[in-house]
Amino acid sequence: AAAAAVTAATTATAATTATAATSAEEPVVVIPPKACNTPTPANSTATTAADAEVVRADGGSAEAMAVDGIDASAAQTRSIIVDISRKILPRLYNLLTYKEENNVVLRPAVASAIVKLLMELPESILHRKLPLLFAKMGAVLRDKLQSVRDVARGALVEIMKRLGPFYFHFLVTELRAGLTRGYQLHVLGYSIHALLEAVCTSCTPGDLDSCVEVLVPIFIDDIFGTTGEEKEVNAITAKCKEAKKAMSYDSFNLLCRHMSAAMLPNLLQPLKDALAATESVKEANKLQEILRNVGLGLTANEGLSVKDQLTFIYGVITETLPLTKKGMVLQADTARTKRPESTYVLAPKVAREKTPTTCFNTNAHLLVHMALQMLHALFKQNKLKKGDAEHLGLLDPFAPLLTECLSSKFSQLLSLSLKVMCHYLPLSVLPALRQHIPRVTARVFKLLQRGGTSESAVELHQNACKVMTIALRDYHVKVSSEQLQVLLSFAQQDIDDSARQVTTFPLVKAIVQRKLLVAEVYDVMDKIGRLMISSHGKSAREQCRQIYLAFLMEYPLTTKRLDQCIAFLIANLSYEYETGQESVLLLLHAALKKFPQEVVEKNASMLFLPLTALLVNASPTVREAVVAVIQMLLTRLSDGQRDEMFSHVEGWLAHDSALVRRAGFQVVLLFFDLYANDTKRAHSKAAAVWPALVQALELASSVVNVGGDDAAWTVTYLALKAACKIFQVLPEWLAVAASPVQPAAKKKQHKAPAVPVTPLAAWEFWSNVQTLLLHEHTWVRMTACNAFGLHFSQFQPAQLENTPAASDHSTAFLQSRDAVFQLGKRFCELLESATVDEAMADQLLKNLYFVGRVLHLRHVSGKVESTPLPTAAAGVDSAEDAGHEEEEEDQEEEEEKEEEEEEEVEKEKEEKEEKRK
Repeated sequence: AAAAAVTAATTATAATTATAATSAEEPVVVIPPKACNTPTPANSTATTAADAEVVRADGGSAEAMAVDGIDASAAQTRSIIVDISRKILPRLYNLLTYKEENNVVLRPAVASAIVKLLMELPESILHRKLPLLFAKMGAVLRDKLQSVRDVARGALVEIMKRLGPFYFHFLVTELRAGLTRGYQLHVLGYSIHALLEAVCTSCTPGDLDSCVEVLVPIFIDDIFGTTGEEKEVNAITAKCKEAKKAMSYDSFNLLCRHMSAAMLPNLLQPLKDALAATESVKEANKLQEILRNVGLGLTANEGLSVKDQLTFIYGVITETLPLTKKGMVLQADTARTKRPESTYVLAPKVAREKTPTTCFNTNAHLLVHMALQMLHALFKQNKLKKGDAEHLGLLDPFAPLLTECLSSKFSQLLSLSLKVMCHYLPLSVLPALRQHIPRVTARVFKLLQRGGTSESAVELHQNACKVMTIALRDYHVKVSSEQLQVLLSFAQQDIDDSARQVTTFPLVKAIVQRKLLVAEVYDVMDKIGRLMISSHGKSAREQCRQIYLAFLMEYPLTTKRLDQCIAFLIANLSYEYETGQESVLLLLHAALKKFPQEVVEKNASMLFLPLTALLVNASPTVREAVVAVIQMLLTRLSDGQRDEMFSHVEGWLAHDSALVRRAGFQVVLLFFDLYANDTKRAHSKAAAVWPALVQALELASSVVNVGGDDAAWTVTYLALKAACKIFQVLPEWLAVAASPVQPAAKKKQHKAPAVPVTPLAAWEFWSNVQTLLLHEHTWVRMTACNAFGLHFSQFQPAQLENTPAASDHSTAFLQSRDAVFQLGKRFCELLESATVDEAMADQLLKNLYFVGRVLHLRHVSGKVESTPLPTAAAGVDSAEDAGHEEEEEDQEEEEEKEEEEEEEVEKEKEEKEEKRK
């Protein structure tokens, strides 16, 4: 409210300004009668005690002197400022300390109004009046009522947010002078933390430099001494909220985030003094927590460059690391006195005083620990770039220091040093690091030989294994057989422990890749192989597969040993759990991709039969993995071996079991994927499987709804997929569907299949496919639609008008207008189905477009065909047409020829079977 008065000072009178001081956009502050026992300044020339205090503090005419500096000609403005300074401000200050229950809620608003008012006044007046405001608010913080302290603290937080960090030093000085004893010290530490959080929202690095020397002693006093001990007394913490928790730990963090590098010595010196005075473990733990927060704050300080931080870390370690090996130092001179001239003369007794000691050397490792934490944080936050020459130059001198840290007697320092080494060792370009790597590995082996089951011992062991893994992998460190046996013995013990597998697996993999020969490697790999199958953890199985694959590919193995490994994998294809089966299949896929050609050909038969047998009863997930392995196996085989494998598939397609036939059709799809560029071989294989394929479709079309039998519908689906695959590889088969044309070159190895070459055969094939459009399973319906789409793609609608059905078997089904109309009707029914997806709808629209054009051309031309050919779907009793006797005779002749050809094919099959046996 008063701030608004100053803004209007150049246009308003003193009287109107005084009135405006109590009415503005903020809540009106009314001075209670008890707070003003003196008459108002307008009715009396007497000066209140507050006015007199202001006049004395300002030297009588301080306001006038300040106003003269603003504008000598603005008498009215000068009068307003003098009245505000001498009359309004003192009364507002009185409200801050006025003790009345209802006045507590007014204090934040009053304090905020005073700050707004002072910020509108000349800066010299602000600097003189602001300490008084802070002093009065500090006096309110001494109140024993928790609610009063909370309100005052909240007001100060809002004030500091408005003033900014520049005035924080004034506030800290006043609070430290006002809060000096008892519970006030708890209030001091708690309040400064709250204010520091508020100030840091608008801070930049270096803004708090002026406060470092004042704040650090306050934080240390809040944690140690009487104040720190009282925080552990329940009777005190129950009465004083500020004593429940030491907020100064976090205050160290906030301060270090916003200070400059120039203040680092001023920050460390009080902490070093505290280290020298610390004798108990309890206080040492508190100091360690302080240093941890200091390190976190400095690492997050945006004003400290990587160079500044590395320089600071190097200086701390260089200074304090040698001291960690020394004990306590006596502050007094401990030099021996000279021997007396005569050994028979007794020296006079001297009163012995307790010699003061310093514990800095004993606690110096805490500073080293803080520095290593900062270095570790820099690595983890990716602030140190491997390709930065400046960073590498700064990191090179750390090699001897980190090596020396591995000889420390403190387990925490050892564990942290090993963590830093895990990030430091990958920088193999550092010259000093390569010189010290033998000492590092020697020291790590000593650490590995330490025993213990405590948490710190386990952590130390894991970090040591990580360091050895990097040393073996990147530096090719020479390891003796005894040392290697020690490493493998640890690996064999830890490999079953899920908590230690993270470090054990990389170590074993590094040993295998180095091809270090020792008998214990085979024992560990046997355990790795069993764990690869039986482990319940997906990550563990994956890492075991990687190690086992490296063992098969890179480790020197005899033929006998390799055969044992492959036999082990084949035997576990029938593992009781799917996770184990899948793990074996993934390993086989990766191994077949990398094995030498002779190894694949040698074990092809031994792998193919168990893999296809697994297709029969495998779950969908395992089945996909099996298909991938078989595909990889067939890709690596020669044509002769593929033909031998295909002969097995022909027998599976004729098997009585639907599961076996399903596996056969799946393998057929894989074979034709390989025959895309081998048309000759594709013709012979298609002729071999086509009868079984047609039989499967005929059986499926007779029973469209199979009542949930997975094996039945999957056989139908895969048979349709196989037909589509054959059509894609051999487009000439698509032209006549069930009656493929003889190849152009009449060669014995490319005989036409023994199937009826008649319009009726083509008619029946596409009628079966049309029936499957009503199948209950979506996949079957979709594949049938795709088959018709492939069939339609071979013709133009106008071509059907110019080609008689008798001259071209491929158009037999499409020559019937009724058949085409029924087909279009089926497509429309499918399109209206609720289960149709986007892909199926797209294919149906393409098919309907073709059918619509065919029907349109038939209607325009006015052609009406003779009696349509019979279809199985329509339930026609006879397959012969009385009006086509000549076609029947031709058909009989063709059937006789085909019977002869069937006999020849059967003979060839028998000869092949005898040769194979």
